[in-house]
Amino acid sequence: MRIGSVLAAAALVLAACSSDPEPKLTPSPETSAGLDYKPGYKVGRPYKIYGRKYVPKESFTQVQTGIASWYGPGFHGRKTANGERYDQNGITAAHRTLQLPSVVLVTNLSNGKSLIVRVNDRGPYHGNRIIDLSLAGAEALGFRKKGVTKVKVAVLGEESREVARMAKKRGSVGAMNDYVAKLNQRYARTGRVASGPVAAANGASANEWFLQAGAYSQPDNADLARGRIKSMGPTRIVTRPSGDGTLYLVRLGPYANKDSARQALRQLHDEGFGDAHMLASG
Repeated sequence: MRIGSVLAAAALVLAACSSDPEPKLTPSPETSAGLDYKPGYKVGRPYKIYGRKYVPKESFTQVQTGIASWYGPGFHGRKTANGERYDQNGITAAHRTLQLPSVVLVTNLSNGKSLIVRVNDRGPYHGNRIIDLSLAGAEALGFRKKGVTKVKVAVLGEESREVARMAKKRGSVGAMNDYVAKLNQRYARTGRVASGPVAAANGASANEWFLQAGAYSQPDNADLARGRIKSMGPTRIVTRPSGDGTLYLVRLGPYANKDSARQALRQLHDEGFGDAHMLASG
């Protein structure tokens, strides 16, 4: 059904306040050697599984809400649909119709955690599940023990086009892993990605806007910043893993429209928060 993959561990993103420990994600010895493998680009022909027809196609804007599951030991080391070796300790996913590879932002709607992953396999085919994550991906999103969870999956357009370009030029798995790891690191710092319907992926209403006043490595500094701006409206501190530590992001909102968010952003800049910026979701 599903056929295996090589993915080195990418950096993960926890998109909600969480005290859960960050999983240590490292490629397995039997798959590390395959990081120089160059899998190419694939969309694929229509196919049937259990009597149901699936039609693969390119998509750079798709957003889905549904059930996610994960697959691990039984498939570890096998080939994926695009010919890589599946590594249950890597950050990968299987989707029934998306182009391979593509990049998606997966948000666990039960806890708000998000992770950017590269899709390189086909599946799942059980029930109405919409995506299968690697074991490490499920661990990062906080549903490994539960087995399934409700998620939103948003294709990141610019990022998916970039990995497609890399694959068409026969870029290596390792290079694509590094690219996705940097995406996660940037998302951890700023809460933003270059493209894609991120507001929908994070469950935010389309007419809601948030501001990020700043990112701090020390919680006391975040508390001080929050105290300076709390009179401007609802504020909160969101944590993100960063290397061996944690970033504390000071957020304001939501704002009902973009104009009101822009006005508040100007006020933040006047108050000395030069790095403040707008977010489509908080």
